Amino acid sequence: MEIILMFDVEKLGKTGDILNVADGYFRNYLFPRKLAKRATPQVIKDVKNKIIASKRRYELEQQNAAEVVQKIDGHTVDISAKAGETGKLYGSITNMDIGKAIKEKFDIDIDKHKIYIENEIRHFGVYECQVKFFSDISAKIFVNVSENII
Repeated sequence: MEIILMFDVEKLGKTGDILNVADGYFRNYLFPRKLAKRATPQVIKDVKNKIIASKRRYELEQQNAAEVVQKIDGHTVDISAKAGETGKLYGSITNMDIGKAIKEKFDIDIDKHKIYIENEIRHFGVYECQVKFFSDISAKIFVNVSENII
């Protein structure tokens, strides 16, 4: 039976591949899990259009990420925090705090999961962080942690 894969299937193929498989394999495994459909001309056309749209969306996201990197790369954001007499912070500065500081300074929303801190930030000072959008698109940002003055 000729089918087209709707999703990547391990040891079988990738999305959009047109394959010949046994009827039982399609009927009992692939079709119930919505991993594949019968390869009719209309279904093939729809899947190819979805793949093209997905690639366009990915390219647009990369383009937007490159613009954001140009705006924030090498800049410093300031965060004020409370600390004890020894200069050790009450708690630590997290990637969520850094995301909020970037939002305030640059008016750019960045998912906290894209911000990577090498070591915990538990003291005053300047720290280097990485904002990774894609494997090849990232920005270096500096975080200046200062004392919270009331």
